Amino acid sequence: WCKFIKAPEEVSEKIMKENENIRKAKEELDKINNDEHERMLAELREKAIMDELAIRKTGYNEGKREGLKQGLQEGKKEGIIEGEKNEKINIAQNMIKKKLDKNMISEVTGLTIEEIEKLSK
Repeated sequence: WCKFIKAPEEVSEKIMKENENIRKAKEELDKINNDEHERMLAELREKAIMDELAIRKTGYNEGKREGLKQGLQEGKKEGIIEGEKNEKINIAQNMIKKKLDKNMISEVTGLTIEEIEKLSK
């Protein structure tokens, strides 16, 4: 394999007869070298690999993961705040049904009188 990797054009017939995998690799290399379309595809694959390595070096994916993590944390916080607000509204609605004073409802739930009046409608 070392000889093939260093100089594939110098691989002898003997080596290819002894090792089926080297023979197949040599045939594939010859096919790529002789076909413009295949050569272009091979170059594009190589470029994609190099691009991926460059992305890893710059830490782009790490930054992306960190951004997603931070986004999830912020989303969680917003969800908790929204859930607490919905709970206050549910409590206020139950208190309105019991015909309790709006000032007391505001004091207990932390909602404004205006918010409570909107719920009363």
